[in-house]
Amino acid sequence: MCVDDPARDLSAQYGAAGEEMPQATLTGYEQAGGHVHPGLAAQAKHLWDASPIGYALYALTTGAETDLATAAAMLNPVIRGGT
Repeated sequence: MCVDDPARDLSAQYGAAGEEMPQATLTGYEQAGGHVHPGLAAQAKHLWDASPIGYALYALTTGAETDLATAAAMLNPVIRGGT
C-alpha cells in the first residue's frame, strides 16, 4: 500500500474548481469522521500554484517544442493572462 500526500489530490480539485471544491471535500471528510490537519487546504493551493514548475521539468525532459512553449506560457503570468 502506498500512502501519498492528500494535498496533491486536493490541488487538482483546486485547479479545476477553485477554492470551494477542496473546501467542500474537506468539510464532507470531517463530517464523515475524518481528521483534517490545519493548513491542508493552503498546502493544496501552494501545490497547485507550483504545478507549472513540474510541467517545466517535464518539458525539459521531452525537449519537445510544444511542451517547452506550453511550459513557458505556464511560467509567465503575462502570457497566462495574469498581471
